[in-house]
Amino acid sequence: MGGGISLAVLELAGIVGTLLGGTLSDRIGRRPVLFTTMPISSFLMLSILYAPGWMLLPLLVLLGLSVFAFTPVIMAVAHDHCGKNRGAANGLYMMITFLSTATVVVFVGWLSDLSGISMAFTVSALLGLAGVPIILLLPKST
Repeated sequence: MGGGISLAVLELAGIVGTLLGGTLSDRIGRRPVLFTTMPISSFLMLSILYAPGWMLLPLLVLLGLSVFAFTPVIMAVAHDHCGKNRGAANGLYMMITFLSTATVVVFVGWLSDLSGISMAFTVSALLGLAGVPIILLLPKST
């Protein structure tokens, strides 16, 4: 499947995932949404590596739904605990997101050049799983 089509499918599903993630976190809580979407995203990344070609499109849709679902949840956590400084919290959140995304892109590109794209995706998925215990560090009210 072409890269442009794949990215478009992932991003379009991500729009829906963002809306669903935020809505679900308001209804069932921040932690349950994070505990669900983070491991599912890692599993789906690994699945894409080993899936037959006909399954790529459905897997990309599911990956877009899950990987983009936790972004609004993390922003909501920041807003829940920032007091009256929502603008500062939002700016700080966006700065951290942009810097970490740029760093990860460079790391994945370097790792891909070094050991291949499959290994880079595998490492990325496993590092995503490693982030799941960090959810336990969130304040209890989330």
